[in-house]
Amino acid sequence: MRVHLRLALAALCTLSIATPALVQAQDAKKAVKLTDDQLNLNNKAVDALEKSPPDTKTAITLMQAALSIGGEAGKADLLYMTLGRAYELQDKCEEAKRYFTMAEEAPRVEGLPSGLVPERLVKYRLEMKKVCSGTLVVKCNDPRIALSIGDAQHKCDAPIKLAPGQYKVEAKLQEDERKSEQSIDVTIEGAQRTSAAVSLVLQKPTTTIIQNPNDGKVTKPVRYKKNTTPAVIAGVTTVVVSAALWGWWIYADGQADDLEDQLLNDNLQGREYDQTLNDYNSADGQAAIALPLAGAATGVGIIATVLLYQFAGNEPDPTAASAQPYIMTGPGQAGAGVTIKW
Repeated sequence: MRVHLRLALAALCTLSIATPALVQAQDAKKAVKLTDDQLNLNNKAVDALEKSPPDTKTAITLMQAALSIGGEAGKADLLYMTLGRAYELQDKCEEAKRYFTMAEEAPRVEGLPSGLVPERLVKYRLEMKKVCSGTLVVKCNDPRIALSIGDAQHKCDAPIKLAPGQYKVEAKLQEDERKSEQSIDVTIEGAQRTSAAVSLVLQKPTTTIIQNPNDGKVTKPVRYKKNTTPAVIAGVTTVVVSAALWGWWIYADGQADDLEDQLLNDNLQGREYDQTLNDYNSADGQAAIALPLAGAATGVGIIATVLLYQFAGNEPDPTAASAQPYIMTGPGQAGAGVTIKW
């Protein structure tokens, strides 16, 4: 058999690490002769796997074709090994393991060094820890727990496929304003299954009431309410002042109208006419002053009232503060804090 140049070079690279036991076991296996077509397909598949990135799809197609040539006699360890390597680089490592096992059991290729395939299988299996993805399963005590690794969201008890390396798993359980969180570090090895577990519990809110140590009575917390007194005062002042100014304007404007009618319709002469004209001018001037004052007072008062109410501070609620304290019953309870969970 003509030994293909590529296979001979591969043998030279691996024989240096071959062990006597592996070589002896390989020598004991049946040897088969591959056809030139099978060798050609194998070499093309190796070329495809040496590309960057490896063309695993093409390599798998070529090796399946090579294994279909020659029936059972053509199924040699070299072909199974190359096919397994293609699946390994495709991150289908369960398939790769299956074909590597078949390579161990298949006949060897006539004319190839005995240590070539066994040592390559050792090397490829060791590389699985770096090449193949691993599987992480995180078990949770509560199905509502949300898991995240980086920006990716995951579910509890579901297999998570990850490249080999170090990862931080964030677990979070939240309900309304209550939440519980946990972070765990995991190491993923290629072609291995890693298990982890998280346990989160939502703590119930607690209210602590301070007990009076002197008489065994419990003082309830002071409640607060909005201090609206300034706003009320501003509102009442606005109503009173505005009412007075609008009343002044109505009175002065009405009086000016009456005096104007007298000047136009009554036959006034002399001093009586002059007096009426003076009264009219006075009333009309008061109306002209009262109108803008009334409008300004009303507008400013409303704005001030709204602002005082909007930005009012808090003050103790006398209704809540005056509530009757309840008595702690039972011996030895005076002076102790009482915690109520809900």
